[in-house]
Amino acid sequence: MSKLVTTLTAAILVATSAAARTNNGLEEMTKQKLKEANATAMIPVIDCESNFRQYDKNGNLLRNPTVRDVVGIMQLREKYHPDPAILTEYNTEHGTKLEAEDFNIRVPEDNVEYGIILFKVKGLEPWTECLG
Repeated sequence: MSKLVTTLTAAILVATSAAARTNNGLEEMTKQKLKEANATAMIPVIDCESNFRQYDKNGNLLRNPTVRDVVGIMQLREKYHPDPAILTEYNTEHGTKLEAEDFNIRVPEDNVEYGIILFKVKGLEPWTECLG
């Protein structure tokens, strides 16, 4: 009986935390960060990629329906990002000391901030599917 209660409690916690996650304010936050970073060229790409959403309608992390490890507002591949080589190049160009551990692309702010870094290093190349 104890195992059943533990399993049910865990299921309720997962469902509750997913339901609590919304996309409210994420479009504004993203556009502000893009503006501050002089990366507004990303706006139509993000609109195409995720419609400025980090979560699906059930509050779960938004995933690309075809490539399941592509996640979040900026639609970044978990398999590759954050990429230490991208961060090294960015650090060299901008005098920063960012590391892969500084970013959790499952978190909206980190997803956008790392996406901006990727854009600064690679331009729009990583988002070719939305370039038309």
